[in-house]
Amino acid sequence: MKKLYRLFFTAIIFSLSGQLVLAQQHALTQQQTRLTVKTSSQERAKSQLIFEGSPRVSQLIDEGLKLRPKTLQSAHQTSGVYWLGSGLFEQSRPDNALSTSLTQTLQQLTQLEQSAVKNENMPRALSIQSLTQFLNRSVFKPRVNVTIDPDLYLLGNAVNPQISGDLLLLLPTRPNHVWVTGNVVKNDEATFSSDAIGQRLSRASKHSALYGAR
Repeated sequence: MKKLYRLFFTAIIFSLSGQLVLAQQHALTQQQTRLTVKTSSQERAKSQLIFEGSPRVSQLIDEGLKLRPKTLQSAHQTSGVYWLGSGLFEQSRPDNALSTSLTQTLQQLTQLEQSAVKNENMPRALSIQSLTQFLNRSVFKPRVNVTIDPDLYLLGNAVNPQISGDLLLLLPTRPNHVWVTGNVVKNDEATFSSDAIGQRLSRASKHSALYGAR
């Protein structure tokens, strides 16, 4: 399952040329950059920013923070963002390597599930089925390899390139749960507490031989 784990971790301003506008729907020209801001991948975007030209990463972050729901904003805009879970993604550019890796992983899981059913190992089959469903529900987009932390840009400690295209800026709040996925009976979220996680990991350890994982 090493390939699957790689998939999860790979996949799972100071200058602006021109005008910045807020729009509900807008067809991009080749010279424009669109930024959609979300607090989660499941959130439906209600507004977007259109840049004339290629803004720098720091401006994308600064302007993106202003688009977060008012209920999540504070006197210090960055305080409500869980920066470890944030990211900048490309919406329109296909990632053939990611798509191929996902397809191959799903095919591998199908073969493992069929083998488990044939051997009448239903716990293993149900675990694989749960992971397959989780992957099918997940959203995979190519990540832009830049630092998402406004403090680093203010300090001048981060490369601040210009970026163009149709972009998604994910600025989540700090979660109160963790995802338990992979070699477990059920792929699901669990409340983040030491007792809850301990119980979940204890149940998962009973099935640690499902994929030969250690």
